[in-house]
Amino acid sequence: MMENVRSKVGASLLIGSVEFLIALTLAEILYPNYSLSANPLSDLGAGFFQPSSNIFNVSVIIFGLLVILGAYFAMRAFHSKSLVVVMLLAGIGIAGVGFFIETILVPHLIFSFMAFFFSGVAAVLSFRLVTSRFRYFGAALGMFTLVALVLFIVGVDFGLGHGGIQRMVVYPALIWYIGFGAHIIEG
Repeated sequence: MMENVRSKVGASLLIGSVEFLIALTLAEILYPNYSLSANPLSDLGAGFFQPSSNIFNVSVIIFGLLVILGAYFAMRAFHSKSLVVVMLLAGIGIAGVGFFIETILVPHLIFSFMAFFFSGVAAVLSFRLVTSRFRYFGAALGMFTLVALVLFIVGVDFGLGHGGIQRMVVYPALIWYIGFGAHIIEG
């Protein structure tokens, strides 16, 4: 029975992160003159009723809801209150980014920070649950996200641009969601 619940955690995280990654790529392609270096990710969702904004906002909301669902199943599967709380906060932050687009500045910044920070912390905390060598990979991805978040906040981009350094925050966390989800499905 416990393996079935663990599989639900993994499936929620894997499906949510993969659908978001695919939708993110589509939104970047459909956004006119979009620059991976110059434009932050949230520019993709800023306009209403254009292909890129619809794709980005719906996919990030779905991703956030699936992380929240994963946190619910994790509560039953892992007995790790800290990971459950952090995943729940990350999911709320992720979904909030889609509900509060960047033109609704203050809520958007709060939810973005929640998504970035708590996703990185979740990756680090997963070290305690995973017994395979993936634990080191997950913790490293979480630390990378957190360090990149600090650099992003203070404006250090190493020539990557605002959008580039933001991707250094998001991509490691997204890779962790995919890897952790796939790892947990296998039990």
